[in-house]
Amino acid sequence: MRTPRFSIQLDGEDLTFSASHFITLMTGKKEPFVEPAHTHPFRVTVTIDGPLGSGGLLIDFHQAHRLLKEILAACGGKTFLAARQEGISLSKSPDGSAVICRTAGRTGGQTPETEKTLPAEKVITLDEVNSSAEMIALYLARLFLERLTSAGLLPDSGEKTRLTLSLEEQKGMKAVVTI
Repeated sequence: MRTPRFSIQLDGEDLTFSASHFITLMTGKKEPFVEPAHTHPFRVTVTIDGPLGSGGLLIDFHQAHRLLKEILAACGGKTFLAARQEGISLSKSPDGSAVICRTAGRTGGQTPETEKTLPAEKVITLDEVNSSAEMIALYLARLFLERLTSAGLLPDSGEKTRLTLSLEEQKGMKAVVTI
């Protein structure tokens, strides 16, 4: 007999945050194009899939929802930057209170080099190659799974639980990751 798997979904108007990011686009030319910093009102939906624990439930909805809201609240008003993003270099101010983000200019003088200084507490640095919606979704999914695990909220069955996080950047445009 097959072991049933169950899913719960966390979705709602309260699972949102606004944040900024820079995207590096490869335009088919030799040099990358770095978009200007821009902000999105992100919306998150999470599906947790797995077997039931010994208590007959997959996860406590309310505790999981609370943890997710805490993570999203901590992302609100921040700028996501990628440490290994082509066309962008990051450094810290001498006292560590700020992050200096330099974007490389494009050849031919089309786009000048820019420098932006952001308060360190307003930056989330991703150890990734871009600060795209996909990489932000991955960051959030990993962080949420880590928090669920450390809070002991995942089932005790020993079978792997999957977490799928959808990050809507704007209506109808979502990045989805499963870990």
